[in-house]
Amino acid sequence: MVRDQEQWQLTIGGLQGPRRNVPHEVIKQATRACYGLFPKRLLLEFIWALAAQSNIQAIYGVSDNGHVFRALRYRLSKGRHFHASYDEFWKSIEGEADGAWRWRLPLRLERKSLEEIASKKRAEYRRRFQLLDELNAEVIALTAGSRQA
Repeated sequence: MVRDQEQWQLTIGGLQGPRRNVPHEVIKQATRACYGLFPKRLLLEFIWALAAQSNIQAIYGVSDNGHVFRALRYRLSKGRHFHASYDEFWKSIEGEADGAWRWRLPLRLERKSLEEIASKKRAEYRRRFQLLDELNAEVIALTAGSRQA
């Protein structure tokens, strides 16, 4: 977090995926257990909830080109170890490119109304929304003590 021009900002410098020895099936099971939310999307939902409780007014994410592993000193060792694109992920959550090195991310994503969701998917979305509501309530409960101190 950084304070810039009287507002708090959060910059995400990287998202670490699973270790190489973790089978893809584990990610699929986690996604299923979270009603279709990918683990990194769930992490971002947590960040949004925490940001809302911390008076964060802007969230940024590093771009593919802005990541530290793209620096000259890492190009030969770690620079080729990207397995996912930050740019694609930020775009998928309605982020907007903010220069060559970062993306401005939304402070939250609007939920689809149940009427917009195909009837065969509504039960899954209800469970997903309940999971997100519980996550948000946990963040509020955990941060309540720190705001009072």
